[in-house]
Amino acid sequence: MGFRLQRVARDRAVPQQELDTAVTSEQAAVAAVRAAEAILKDAELQQRIGILQAQAAVESGTAAVIQAELNLSYTIIRAPMPGIIGFLATHKGNLVGPSQNPVLATMSSIDPMKVTFGVSEVEYLRFAKRTGMTTSDQPPDFLFELLLADQSVHPYQGKAASIDRAVDKQTGTLQVQVYFPNPNRLLRPGQFGRIRVAAEEHPHAVLVPQTAVQELQGTQTVVVVDQDNKAAVRLVSIGSRFERYYVVLQGLAPGERVIVEGQQKVRPGMTVMPTLLPASRDNTAAQKGGH
Repeated sequence: MGFRLQRVARDRAVPQQELDTAVTSEQAAVAAVRAAEAILKDAELQQRIGILQAQAAVESGTAAVIQAELNLSYTIIRAPMPGIIGFLATHKGNLVGPSQNPVLATMSSIDPMKVTFGVSEVEYLRFAKRTGMTTSDQPPDFLFELLLADQSVHPYQGKAASIDRAVDKQTGTLQVQVYFPNPNRLLRPGQFGRIRVAAEEHPHAVLVPQTAVQELQGTQTVVVVDQDNKAAVRLVSIGSRFERYYVVLQGLAPGERVIVEGQQKVRPGMTVMPTLLPASRDNTAAQKGGH
């Protein structure tokens, strides 16, 4: 508008005052447009700042929630394993920390239950040579039975977990650890029991009561009674023990009678009047030796 009036004004077709008014109006309009653009840019900037502030507030709130959850987690102690817990050492309201007693309670794993026992050096050597333990780091794959204090047998058999690296110099034993399943929680830490394992097999073994065997200068003898009730001394070779019996490797045949009491009063060739004692277990049924 002002440009057209300027051309017309050069031709003196419009008054100068009208031209000036038009130019002033045009300049004012341009200034108003620029002012509006500046206001719009400022509004956009303020909006971006508001969005960034809102995002920062959300992130700060999220961090506060995470910190609160972490602080709350410190008030809850979770067991690292399933088991049973004993009496509480501290109670609600007690102050605990590094400077106080840090033990809150004692917990024990209970299923499976680890049973530790010792075997003598002699038993270890005999057992290791027969099973090949000396050529493998893995414990033997045998099933163990656990006899409890009331002479009952734990209903679940155990398996060897590990064997100690060295023999105890004070006791002369080697420690073995066996794990027993304990789903009914019958076993508790600190209980006493005895371990039984089928360490050897002797098919058709001949067993003799331990009281019948006499040892003198490294030799074992028994006093046998023949069909004519005459006594005779017999050299025998003894193997492992089974309950109250020895396994006889050589020297006795199945069915032979041996004297278990009063051997000191008997001389070879003497006629005796034996009294048969009932065996607590049938010898022919006892095929396995153990400790």
